[in-house]
Amino acid sequence: MSNQKPNGKKHRVAADTRLVAIISIALPLFILGWVAIIQLGQYSLNRQVREEVTFTLLLAPGSTEAQAQTLITQLKAKPFIKEVQYISPQDAAAELEEELGENPEKVLGYNPLQPSVEVHLKSAYTHRDSLPKVDREIKALDGVDDLSYRQDMMQQVDGVLKRVSNGMLIATLVLLIIAVIQINNTTHLLIYTRRFLIRTMTLLGARKRLISRPFVLYSVGNGLWGGIVAVLLVALSLWILVKGRLETLQEFVPLMGLAVIAVGLPVLGMVLSYITSLFSTGKYIRMEGGKLILN
Repeated sequence: MSNQKPNGKKHRVAADTRLVAIISIALPLFILGWVAIIQLGQYSLNRQVREEVTFTLLLAPGSTEAQAQTLITQLKAKPFIKEVQYISPQDAAAELEEELGENPEKVLGYNPLQPSVEVHLKSAYTHRDSLPKVDREIKALDGVDDLSYRQDMMQQVDGVLKRVSNGMLIATLVLLIIAVIQINNTTHLLIYTRRFLIRTMTLLGARKRLISRPFVLYSVGNGLWGGIVAVLLVALSLWILVKGRLETLQEFVPLMGLAVIAVGLPVLGMVLSYITSLFSTGKYIRMEGGKLILN
């Protein structure tokens, strides 16, 4: 009985130490997981904002609806077109009446508005370097009188989205560095408590690989469990945030992206734990006996 109590206490201490290590790894990974989700959401929002910008094609005066439909068919065949909508002169007059409160046809005695086509481009073609090419291709089509869009607004959108992307990238790099430091400190502390065991194995002539293997496997296991805990925390916080409305979540974060995060966090935890445990173990294998007490 007297031998079992110390062993039981030792096991509890080891379990508590491992639990602390797993939590220490899980927390920075949890934050990184949320940064990845925000990055995915920002990418989706970026695409949505770009695709909401309207490009108006004014058709030649007197164009018939049949000619407009021919033009729409040609537009839909273009790789940069996302959505096309025909606006007849009557529809344009009704929209203007709704905005101004007066029908231009009643005021002027005729409808001065031209038929038009509203176009939404795919987000990949709304960047500053792609727009001139799109402009030329559309204006070259038969029946197009003019193409109008807010160049200044597109430049402003480009600038804002670029600043947001750069800010998110910097935040991701900073948090990744913090995660590496945190996992490194956790792994180093665990191996530090066993430095005398490492020294004993070194004096007995054990090879470096044989000495480091159990510590590396132990640390990689902690990284795996830390990643799993981080995924569970991310999933729980997402569930609380959207309250089970998966369709709302999918509007901004694709399920494939969430799956990559769910797999990536445990893998990242294992990789970082593996690297840091190798460095820490190697340090104490090479260290002279007298320095073990001081370090």
